Amino acid sequence: MTKNSDIPDGFKVTELGVLPDDWKITNLGGISKIRGGYGFSPDFQGNLNEKYPFFKVSDMNSIGNETEMTSSNNYVSEEVVIKIGAKTFPKNTIVFPKVGAAVYTNKKRILVTDSLIDNNLMGVTSNSEDICSPNFLLFYFLTLDLKDISNPGPLPSINAQRVKSLKIPLPPLPEQHAIATTLRTVQEAQEKTDDVIAATKALKAAMMKHLFTYGPVPLEEAERVALKETEIGPVPEDWEVAKFSDVVDIAKGQIDPTTEPYSKLLHIGPENIISGTGQVIRMRTAEEINLISGQFYFTSEHVIYSKIRPYLKKVAFPKIEGTCSADMYPLKPQDARLFSEFLFQYLLSDQFSNSAISFQDRTGIPKINRQQIGMIHLPIPPLTIQKQIATILSSIDQKLAAELSRREALNTLFASLLHDLMTAKIQVSTV
Repeated sequence: MTKNSDIPDGFKVTELGVLPDDWKITNLGGISKIRGGYGFSPDFQGNLNEKYPFFKVSDMNSIGNETEMTSSNNYVSEEVVIKIGAKTFPKNTIVFPKVGAAVYTNKKRILVTDSLIDNNLMGVTSNSEDICSPNFLLFYFLTLDLKDISNPGPLPSINAQRVKSLKIPLPPLPEQHAIATTLRTVQEAQEKTDDVIAATKALKAAMMKHLFTYGPVPLEEAERVALKETEIGPVPEDWEVAKFSDVVDIAKGQIDPTTEPYSKLLHIGPENIISGTGQVIRMRTAEEINLISGQFYFTSEHVIYSKIRPYLKKVAFPKIEGTCSADMYPLKPQDARLFSEFLFQYLLSDQFSNSAISFQDRTGIPKINRQQIGMIHLPIPPLTIQKQIATILSSIDQKLAAELSRREALNTLFASLLHDLMTAKIQVSTV
């Protein structure tokens, strides 16, 4: 319980905690209209020339981290809307999934034009923008975990009455605008960083395709490279192609992670690798994770490859001594024919991934075993060429790592600011 002596001047104790004197507390249903969408059949949905965009849950997922819903693949004509008596959702309505909220926890968007929404979505519209700013309302929803207001069950769903009963803190309107502007500024930086990350990933994918087909030659000279057909497609004539098992050793024999020195070494599981990037995050020791089942030991020379869901491209070259999950293979070149960094980069390529996917088990969790991975063929360029290719791709990795680190920092900043601003731990005038 908060003592009166602990309350700063200008603040008061409320059911939502200590808040400024000029902040109000109200039920969401008292300041907004809350309703579900419509179940339009495909026969009612037209092309982009129709008047009203019709948003579905799939549209929520397709726009990434953006908060505005601007366009849809489905539109409905004004004639149909009048015919069936549907009511549109006005601009600045907050939209979120009402079914499967445990899965779609963070999928909340704001409409930028009059629209229709699917019956698996719910819309919340401020009754008066002079009382509650739509953008402030959106950020209020970002503080909520939708599964906390969902009915229990295998497919959680949100009841409109529960949404109406939610308590919302309402600062004075100018402060609402200032809070929303501050948070939106950070979001814009997040979105720009996401764009750079996407562009960097696309650049690397294009460079991989070029380098593993033609070698490290300028694009304009690619046509002059003499190629030969192989088990993995065309490669330069002076390159070899070898079976994986003939050039790469796959670690065997598991260790007990509860014993030293293994318990003190950093551990890598599939969850510690960012898909398709080679980036390793949030490693802890086997002791910290309390691992008790058998794991693999690896050295600074090993590349780590996840055999589970090979389409995710969970590959890392940590260059440290450690342990890894039994769901991963520590890999090491058998001899000097193969450069470890080149092996790491090739395992991240679409060429290798497509070969691995063709082997993956069709039942249960997709995975590839050591016999299957051993049958995949690898390009073996001259060692100097391998090193050139690895250097080019590693430089792109460094750029990607910097942007991923920036995104993580922005995500942390946004979460901290969202909490502190919406609970008045920080007031905009002091930011």
